[in-house]
Amino acid sequence: MDFEIVYGSFSGPMEVLLELIKKREMDIYDIQIHILVDDFLHYIDTMTGPVIDSVVDFLSMASYLLAIKSRMLLPERPVDEEEEEEDPRDDLVERIVEYQRMKALSELLEEMAAYEDGAIYKKQEDFTDFSEQDLINDGSLEDLTKAFREAMVQFKIHEEAKRSLEKISSAEYSFQQAREKIQWAFNQWEEPSFLAMVGEAESRIEIVTIFLTILELIKDQSIFCKQKGRDIILSKREISYAS
Repeated sequence: MDFEIVYGSFSGPMEVLLELIKKREMDIYDIQIHILVDDFLHYIDTMTGPVIDSVVDFLSMASYLLAIKSRMLLPERPVDEEEEEEDPRDDLVERIVEYQRMKALSELLEEMAAYEDGAIYKKQEDFTDFSEQDLINDGSLEDLTKAFREAMVQFKIHEEAKRSLEKISSAEYSFQQAREKIQWAFNQWEEPSFLAMVGEAESRIEIVTIFLTILELIKDQSIFCKQKGRDIILSKREISYAS
């Protein structure tokens, strides 16, 4: 299967896997691992150009995929009714989902940065007059990004401490859940803190999803934010009509 990978901020084995899955129109939660492995090995055989420099990463991914394929070929062992059998593909699915989220985050940050710089600007198409109010007050996209990084650092510290006690949940966190979490925070506090909102996060995906949702709400002019030290404070945007 031949296809072209466009190299940019995101490239390498995970990008190739994602493209292969899209080309085959596979369900990401039910990957046909034998087909994916064959396609990936074929891609390695035909590698040229920039990817040659990262051949070690591709070979490492190939070994990982072959290990999953081998486990899938093993005869099924008897499982108790209360015991749920682990799917060898679960870890791969989690990696791909997190990669997609991080890629989407990067693209959205670039778009928001361009919007902030005035590169992307579009006037209202209706005749409603709003009072002028910055989407981001006393701060910038860079401040919001710093708060996101701080949340990820805090999560890493919390995660390392928690690993010795229990296995971290790998359940996917949806955008609907993120919106509900943000709405809950506004019900609790007039101006919720981003770091407080993600303080009890159980996965990196949860933090990333909440952050992406906040960016979308800022972009939709539903909320704005302001910097407070390393944190970001969120506020609902009050729309006042011109009299």
